[in-house]
Amino acid sequence: MQALRHSPDDPEICSNLGDTHYHLGNFHEAIEAFRQAIRLKPGIGLFYYNLGVACTALSDHEAAAGAYRQALEIDPGHVQARFNLALSYLSLNKRDLALGQYQILKEIDRDQAGRLLALIKEN
Repeated sequence: MQALRHSPDDPEICSNLGDTHYHLGNFHEAIEAFRQAIRLKPGIGLFYYNLGVACTALSDHEAAAGAYRQALEIDPGHVQARFNLALSYLSLNKRDLALGQYQILKEIDRDQAGRLLALIKEN
């Protein structure tokens, strides 16, 4: 917290604060910290990914999907963002979009793609 007071415009500090809030279960505060990091430096895919994870923790799957899509625009090879996007789509009853992410994922990481396909088949 002291680092944030000294450097409120440092996106890394904001992101670290978001991580801390997330791990403490303070998901709303985590979301705000990740959004601040994104405002300060919007080109970092990890910030969007972390925002998506925090939104998922609150079962805001629409916002999570949007954050994961943003992360993937910046880093299309981010395996976990793609996997989580597919899970968000499943939570939103968008199985066809989840299958689309599976098709992409199997070219990047066959193990994760196999895990995802099993989850898709369960739904």
